[in-house]
Amino acid sequence: MRKISIIAFAALIIFCAGCSHNPAVFTIGKQVKLGTTEYGEISYINGIAIVDCSRENSSWEMEIDDNDGIQYDQKTGTVKGIRKIRRTIGRQVTGYLVDLAKVDKYLAVEYVKENAKENTKEE
Repeated sequence: MRKISIIAFAALIIFCAGCSHNPAVFTIGKQVKLGTTEYGEISYINGIAIVDCSRENSSWEMEIDDNDGIQYDQKTGTVKGIRKIRRTIGRQVTGYLVDLAKVDKYLAVEYVKENAKENTKEE
């Protein structure tokens, strides 16, 4: 199962590289990381790991139990203490905007203006 997870994660990164996707991975259990393309890194994690490859206008929100914190039960493979995980992704600049600018630069400017308004709204 671990080999399938590693292969799936590697395929996801290769598939999403250079595009407007926002991949994220939430892993539980043992994980060995031997390096990245930018930095040399060797790490071992036994618990919870979140890997986020998001772009602009993205955020995470986690609510954790104040009394217990985050706990991982190795026997059952379950996580306790997390009340809520929320990931939001707002509008982003993609290749589609570049294509739009080639056709109508004024419309592209209006899109960027609306994008700025959308991303500054209070929730």
